[in-house]
Amino acid sequence: MNAQARLAQMMVRALAYLRAGQLALWLWVLAVQGPSQSPLVAFVGYVLVVAWSVVLFTIGIRRHSIPPRWLAADVVVAVVSTVVVSRAFPLGEAVSSHNWVLSPICGTAVTVAVYASRSAAVPAVGLITAAWLAGTWRDTASSSSLTVFADAGVIVVFALVAWFGARILFEWVRLCDGRQFAPITG
Repeated sequence: MNAQARLAQMMVRALAYLRAGQLALWLWVLAVQGPSQSPLVAFVGYVLVVAWSVVLFTIGIRRHSIPPRWLAADVVVAVVSTVVVSRAFPLGEAVSSHNWVLSPICGTAVTVAVYASRSAAVPAVGLITAAWLAGTWRDTASSSSLTVFADAGVIVVFALVAWFGARILFEWVRLCDGRQFAPITG
């Protein structure tokens, strides 16, 4: 297996672990406060996004990449879940720990930044960020107003860092393929 194929395999697995971790973060809210503290749509949305993520990354791991149409579907899932779930919360709680969507939509932005072209990634990350703002906009009238905008910035920054990091890694393995390197010894 060449370096590019190995990196592609490792990248999709790393993104799967990232998404699993991001989704697992909300489990502590359920464990501490129980599901009755969040709107039913938040719980149902969570279960659906977990199921979607399992399917997405199962396909990605088998193919050592995530195909463009699956990336587009992941963006749609992120946008819809963000708006629907976030709007289900009362004023001031859409940007609280009760709302699970921020972590996995950052994961979607990162995944798109890694696998999509710049011309596809920029609008996709823009849509995800706009969905966050649309879903949480009511919270700008609460004491959480700055958090709405800070979280939008987090989505963009994570995507930018992932885009630059992935480009560096993919270029490095392209240069390394075909070259022999001595193993690093203790």
